[in-house]
Amino acid sequence: MAFDPQGNGIHGQIYRVAQGDAGKRLTRYTLSLVPQLQYLHHRTNQRIYQQMSAQQIIALILEEHGIKSNGYSFQLGQPCPARDYC
Repeated sequence: MAFDPQGNGIHGQIYRVAQGDAGKRLTRYTLSLVPQLQYLHHRTNQRIYQQMSAQQIIALILEEHGIKSNGYSFQLGQPCPARDYC
């Protein structure tokens, strides 16, 4: 969700919805929004990366989780060299 052209507003994915107190006319609900990166917490696997820089590895993992390259940016002080084995 975004509320202005600059993208300022509320951003996230729905993580949890819970029903709270229910009255005769109204019911209270709780909605939890989390950053899309939160879902990486549930990921469990191991891989080997070869001839890739840290930036390339991170970009690959983000892409696999639906986070497109226009959704993040790297602000590096210097370029990361490709690693032989990681």
